[in-house]
Amino acid sequence: WLGFLYLLSRKENGVNALTNFGFQFLLVFVFASIPASLIAMSQYDLSLSDVDWLHGSAEGLLTVTNLLIVAGLRLPTEKEQAQIGQEESTLLSAIRRPLGVFSLAIVLASVMTLFAQNPTQAHDPYLWGVGNLDSSVSSSLNFLHLGVNPEPVNALSLPTWMVHWSSLIEWLVAMRLIWGLSKRTGIEEWKGLTWAMVPLHTSGLCA
Repeated sequence: WLGFLYLLSRKENGVNALTNFGFQFLLVFVFASIPASLIAMSQYDLSLSDVDWLHGSAEGLLTVTNLLIVAGLRLPTEKEQAQIGQEESTLLSAIRRPLGVFSLAIVLASVMTLFAQNPTQAHDPYLWGVGNLDSSVSSSLNFLHLGVNPEPVNALSLPTWMVHWSSLIEWLVAMRLIWGLSKRTGIEEWKGLTWAMVPLHTSGLCA
């Protein structure tokens, strides 16, 4: 991955600052997931996927990664900026855009979960479980004979499901934008990167 980041940032590729930063931000997700997994194992004797507040906080960083990549790919490349006489966008100015602001909001949500919510139990929900159905609601649906069963204790909270699904959708959008980058730049090799992203999306679906 470090080799990919080096090649991506080479001047001849003309990738703008935000796109580079988005792919680099994946390292934050990786390095946050390692201690999160260790805490889940050492404190609760569970896998990371079974500790909702840790799981959602870590997964939120992957969603931020994908949002930053999509936001960067929607901006002009360095070559396009030069052609239209536009000043090269700085990382700070790019993050101020809506997707960048949304990314910061997700980071803040993870920070709030860790420090404001102060979870102590393994199955405390991520971000207070905002939007979760009360157990009494699911129980009341039994009269409809929909086969609704009580949720297991390690069921994912709605906020964790949201960051899961959004990261998968964002990755597909990024693949589409990178495919289009080959037409915008005339560099057909960008299509190869799109194909290389397919196994990563498959692993996300399996997770």
